[in-house]
Amino acid sequence: MPNRSSVLDRNPGVPPTKIPDDPLREYHNEIGCVAQFGDILLVASAEHQNDHGNAGAGRGAEDVVRWIKEIPLLNPEHRHMVEQIVRELRKLEGIELPVATQEIEPEPLGNYIHVWQNSLNTRGFSLGTIDLYHRNVERLLASVQPPITTIAIEAYIASRRERGISPTALKNDLKAAKSFFAFLYERGISSFDPAAKVSHPKIVKREKVCPTPEDMVKFLAVLALAKNPRAKLMMSLFINTGIRFTEMATLIWGRVNLERCEITVLGKGGKVRRIPIAAELKDFLAELRRGHADDEMLFPTESKKGVWDNSDANKMIARLCRRAGIKRYTCHLFRHFFATQTLKAGARLKVVQELLGHASAQVTLDFYDHTDEEEIRKAHEAFAPLLGEVLISKEDIKGR
Repeated sequence: MPNRSSVLDRNPGVPPTKIPDDPLREYHNEIGCVAQFGDILLVASAEHQNDHGNAGAGRGAEDVVRWIKEIPLLNPEHRHMVEQIVRELRKLEGIELPVATQEIEPEPLGNYIHVWQNSLNTRGFSLGTIDLYHRNVERLLASVQPPITTIAIEAYIASRRERGISPTALKNDLKAAKSFFAFLYERGISSFDPAAKVSHPKIVKREKVCPTPEDMVKFLAVLALAKNPRAKLMMSLFINTGIRFTEMATLIWGRVNLERCEITVLGKGGKVRRIPIAAELKDFLAELRRGHADDEMLFPTESKKGVWDNSDANKMIARLCRRAGIKRYTCHLFRHFFATQTLKAGARLKVVQELLGHASAQVTLDFYDHTDEEEIRKAHEAFAPLLGEVLISKEDIKGR
């Protein structure tokens, strides 16, 4: 990591009374460093004009060149202040800088996305997460003009919110930005992390409306008539296992164990887990398995990505929902359905957590559908205080 104190320590032409011996102890923030930088330039300019006249022009040029090279070490929030001071100093002294110095431009941050992705891959991030982060950072860099500052990132997030982007998407935007700029800072590529102090947007939990048992009966009746066997298999896995979409889309035949009636999936963070499947699916899977090698996918696609896209699966589900005459659901809501029904049926929370591949039981509870009005009404009738006590008579009401 570059040492910012070098900005203040390597200027022998400045009187020692003007500059503290250890400026970083006296100036604990970037504003102090900027002020000191300005003092250095102004003192040098005054020295040059008053003491050296035109004879000092060569030394002035050398000093300015050296200081320009130090400018990238400053916080981007304040870098423009120093650049303006340098421009004024050049005007005052009539200094012509070497062409090579004038043309020095910082390397575009987009050039570091690839090495950042390699770092995420090494740390075990899923391909889906890496792709999402990549797209989010590319969009940020294309929308915000350099230098990218904390204020600029906050303005970008605010503009996205005003456009109606969901809180969850905004959170992912910021997670990607924090990861990217932290990587640049930790590797010494950047001297400042503009995303470090940006707070995550508040997420208001929305009601999770998963398919009702009545809707599921209608949906399954339509699914039974579907002509695409892989569509039937995909929906059966969603409903019967609660599998994530990315886990299903990347599932290969070698991870399907028909003897044990289970599948092995690669979940978030590269975690492997085994999920039981209904015995009724065994014969169906065995029929589809014929002629396929272990490394072939259960759901092949001609997509450039090589795997099914979430939006394609949701479009397929939307068509089935429309035929069934029910509201439109997504593949993720069928995962909610699995969690809700298994918990309602009496499965232990820890077991459902393992089946879903959640890191904590709280995440599993968040999946649970608490919108069953009949269940809420029955609980209220059975356990609410004042049950059976009549405290307000008809006479009381008439008296009002």
